[in-house]
Amino acid sequence: MKLNLQKRTFLVFGIVIFLSALMAFTGYYTIKVTSDYNEYSNSFSELKEHLLQARRDEKDFISRESKDEAVLDGSKESKYHTKNAEQIKGAIMLLSKLKSSDIAVEFNHTDSITAVIEGFNKYQSLMDTLFASFKTRGFVNVGLEGTLRAAIKKIESFDLAYDKADMLTLRRNEKDFFLRLNKKYQVKFDANMGKFKSNLEAMKTADVSDSINQIVTAKVEIIMPLLDTYQAAFHKNVSENEKIGLTHKLGFKGAVGNIVHDIEDEFKALFSSVKTKTKEKKSQLILIFWVLFGIEILVAVLLALSFSKRLLESIAQIKLSMNALSSGEYPENVTIKTGDELEEVGENLNELRDRISTAAEFSKEIGTGNLDIDYDDKFSNDVLAKAIIDMREKLKINAAEERTRAWHTEGIAKFGGILQEEKEDLNELSKILVSSLVNYLGANQAGVFAVSYTH
Repeated sequence: MKLNLQKRTFLVFGIVIFLSALMAFTGYYTIKVTSDYNEYSNSFSELKEHLLQARRDEKDFISRESKDEAVLDGSKESKYHTKNAEQIKGAIMLLSKLKSSDIAVEFNHTDSITAVIEGFNKYQSLMDTLFASFKTRGFVNVGLEGTLRAAIKKIESFDLAYDKADMLTLRRNEKDFFLRLNKKYQVKFDANMGKFKSNLEAMKTADVSDSINQIVTAKVEIIMPLLDTYQAAFHKNVSENEKIGLTHKLGFKGAVGNIVHDIEDEFKALFSSVKTKTKEKKSQLILIFWVLFGIEILVAVLLALSFSKRLLESIAQIKLSMNALSSGEYPENVTIKTGDELEEVGENLNELRDRISTAAEFSKEIGTGNLDIDYDDKFSNDVLAKAIIDMREKLKINAAEERTRAWHTEGIAKFGGILQEEKEDLNELSKILVSSLVNYLGANQAGVFAVSYTH
């Protein structure tokens, strides 16, 4: 397909524009995908913040609100338990969004994210259970501790002259347990409770009057169930604290810690994977961008070199031919196969050369006197050809006229000579004149008629 210079220029320009647009799109795509990867990666940092804040709220609840009677009896909303639940909910919502993203599928993170969501759900469930357990345990006058305090008050207010040291020992065991959360104090409590009860039983057989003994016995029988209630309430408190966790590694506290550690481990694995794969993807995209950029530069350079080479070679041939013509020389034929205007210029230049050559050869023939030569019909209609042909025709006319004049002059001279030579014999003169006239005119015959005038 032949293209003119304008179309060829537009084609080259279009290719460059297309490659530039492709590179611009690739750059935009690279930036967008990189931004998506960064957003995906930053989401895990946000998730980590959710978890850290949830842990802070968890610890604040345990250290502060687990001893707030208004919170434990339900008359006041738990600030930190609510905030903890909100952080967990926010994390689950963000994880669900990440799970449905194309990047999660691309990075094969769907299963890991599902595991983290399940971990957060377990965390939420354990926190709810822990909160309920703290409410069951209570504090001071609320919950099981409230029941324990009520049982203690009944014993301490009971009118019986028992050894107060026994009761103080039990209270010290009780307080040591709540302070240190160590079950050895429950063992001590039970042992001291047995001693206390034995001492009360001994009061029944004290060496006193029968009336006093009866009163003491009756009161001992009354206080014994109160002590059983006290002991049972203490055991329930110990049991509930065991459920909550006597240390941060036991009970619900330990379960919460374990599930959080599992979530953190999943986080570390996911974050490491995100970091590695994001880096790989960015490197791939940047490589693709630079490869396309290199291809564009290479194509642009090749197109420029090819276009300029063909253009310059064609112009060089035309220039050499024109210089030769301007110097009065015949240049060689220009061979330009570009399929555009330059090829047309080359063909026209070759035709001009042929026209000039034809005109020169025609003029040379005329110069040798060959006025009957025919001009090449191919070039006979141009201005130069018409002028030369017109000149030839005029030369032919002039030559004919010249021959006519020469013929006249020669004829006059010839017959003048005959007339001068033959003066005496008229018959002989006539024969000579008629013979010479026939030969000179190239006629078949001739005659001389004498005209007689008679009066």
